[in-house]
Amino acid sequence: MKVLNKYNLVLMVLLGAIPYLASAKKTMHEETRAIEKSFEVNSESEVFFYHRRGPLTVKYIDGNEGRIDAQITVKGEDAADVQTLLNAIEIGMDRIGNRTEINTADNVKSWSNSNGIFWSKHKLVLKNGIEISTKVEQVSIVGTLYLPKVKSLSLTAKYDDILIDRCEAEKLNVDIHSGKLKTGIMGADTYVKIRYGKLDMQQLGNLKLESHDSKGTIGNILNLDISDKYSEFTIGNLNSLNATLQDGDYNIGNVVGDVNISDKYSEIQIGNVGSGEWSFHDSDIVALNAGDLRIRTKYTKFNMKAINSIKLNAHDDNFIIQSVGDLKIVESKYTEYVIRKILRKYDVDYSHDDDYEIEEAGAALELVDFNGKYTNLRMALPEGKGYALKGKLRYGDLKYSKEGLKESRYVKDGDNFEIETIAADGSNSLSVNIEAHDCRINLEN
Repeated sequence: MKVLNKYNLVLMVLLGAIPYLASAKKTMHEETRAIEKSFEVNSESEVFFYHRRGPLTVKYIDGNEGRIDAQITVKGEDAADVQTLLNAIEIGMDRIGNRTEINTADNVKSWSNSNGIFWSKHKLVLKNGIEISTKVEQVSIVGTLYLPKVKSLSLTAKYDDILIDRCEAEKLNVDIHSGKLKTGIMGADTYVKIRYGKLDMQQLGNLKLESHDSKGTIGNILNLDISDKYSEFTIGNLNSLNATLQDGDYNIGNVVGDVNISDKYSEIQIGNVGSGEWSFHDSDIVALNAGDLRIRTKYTKFNMKAINSIKLNAHDDNFIIQSVGDLKIVESKYTEYVIRKILRKYDVDYSHDDDYEIEEAGAALELVDFNGKYTNLRMALPEGKGYALKGKLRYGDLKYSKEGLKESRYVKDGDNFEIETIAADGSNSLSVNIEAHDCRINLEN
């Protein structure tokens, strides 16, 4: 038994060492090569660059000639194979009229590596049919594009980074996958499509962004049009915002003009904004001051500061609003409202099983118009201000201050009652209309 245990121990040691022996590194050979190509451009030129296997930098240059510099590095086990692969790599360039297409053609048709306990297999096939069976560890193409002012520049990269130091193109298009895009200050109209990447963009002109599962920072922008899923972005100040979002995290600065947002499942923080239309589903919204908003929402939490006016459809939401000028509720169900102050109008077309806590009404309040079922409303009317009250209730309860009121009509029939009053001083600056079914309404100070 002891001999058997001894053999087992030796076998375990050998088996444990085999992967290390199999993966032991051989001497690697590394070769480099520089390629430079130039091409003529003018203000009407359109340049397309398809890049692979390394970072790409874009720099501005005066004149009417663009240039691409590429530093190529190949590293592998066999010196001859390394040289064969290095010689196969080219910078492709096609020109038709004002259109120039550039690509870093590594001329690799297929490349596979596989390893077992006792073996390893490597196969790289070039497009010209040559096969390389030794291990190739690295193929990198570090590119720099020097470009004067052109009409448009389009860049495409996968698994690699793009750095735009300075670009004077009127239009810039970038398609990047699993890489980082970094830009300086640019005035071009820019379109970016990014997946599983990172953005680091400074001040821009107009930006259209299509993104998926990415993150990063974007500086101040004139106008932003964004379509995104699953990303995290910090965005500077804007002139306008048009956003279709899902399940992301966004921190947005001030927006001078219109803000139109359609979102599901996201967390959004936004500064001062103008007017706009918002649609939310199961979102979390923090906003500062806003102009006139049209909101449709379900299952969303809002924390907002000062809003000039809101037109609202809500379903099972939660609102905290510091102040609002005009609140128009088209339809609301199962929603909780805490409003610190309402300034001018509170107009509810239909409320169902909601809860309103309106802590203060401004002296300029001119309308309270409520129609609802199964709702609680607590609202302190302006103290000392005369008002006219019309109420029609079935079940429920209505509390109001009788001071300064002159009752003109009161009808009670079981659980139903109607009331109509006018201000004793004849004032009609505030009109209060209540039509409710099984509601608890308290308008007392």
